[in-house]
Amino acid sequence: MSKMESTARIIEQAAVDRWGPDYLAELVREYCRLENLEKPPGSKPCTPKNRRSIVARFLGKHNCTGETLFRLLEAVKCEIQITRKL
Repeated sequence: MSKMESTARIIEQAAVDRWGPDYLAELVREYCRLENLEKPPGSKPCTPKNRRSIVARFLGKHNCTGETLFRLLEAVKCEIQITRKL
């Protein structure tokens, strides 16, 4: 199992724990809320309709940008720990 697949499973399980088995809509809404907080005032807000595919792609194919990964982690109240290999 790849690291991204493992991370996707953790995010998915945290979402199920938080919102129940029909978590996807709530996860996408929270993702959008977080993204909109980062946008400058006056910019066009993202909506669940135009972000659902990004979230679904990560959960299904384990492919996303770093920004997406960090927003998803924050949406489900998870964090990652980075350690340096010597």
